[in-house]
Amino acid sequence: MNKVFIGLFLLLLISLSISIFLLEWEYSFVTMEGRMYQVTEESLEENALGDLIGQVTAIANTPPDQYHENISNHYPIGTPYYKIIRVPVEDAIAIKENGNYYKAIYQKNVIFYWEKLYPYVIPIIFLGVLVLLYRFRINIKKVYSNSLS
Repeated sequence: MNKVFIGLFLLLLISLSISIFLLEWEYSFVTMEGRMYQVTEESLEENALGDLIGQVTAIANTPPDQYHENISNHYPIGTPYYKIIRVPVEDAIAIKENGNYYKAIYQKNVIFYWEKLYPYVIPIIFLGVLVLLYRFRINIKKVYSNSLS
C-alpha cells in the first residue's frame, strides 16, 4: 500500500513539473533581477521610456527553475530593457525589438535555483562528513577498547 501511494505521489509531482514547464513557454518572457516579465503587444513611445536597465544575456534553454540571469525565450542576446517613466520596475519594463518598444508586465518571481547555494552547501556537507567520520572513529575506538577489556 505504501509503495503504491509513494508511486502515485511521485507521478503527481512529475506531471505537475511538466505542466509548469509547458506554461512557462506559452508567452514571450524576459527575466531581470529575479523577476519574470511577460512581453505584451502593447507598444510604447520612446518619450515614455527612462534609462537602460539591462539586456538579455542568455537564451532560455534550461528548465524553468534555472532562469536566474537576464534570460528570454524569444528575444536575442543583447535585447535591451528600459525603465518606463512613472512605472515601478517591479510592475513593468520596456523591451526594444526592431526599433519598437513593447511593455513587459511582471508575472512572478523567478523560481529559486540551486546555483546560489553551491558556495554554502558544499562546505556544510564537507563539515558534516568530517563530523560523521570523527564520530565513527570514536565509536570504533570504544568498541575496540571494550573488546580488549
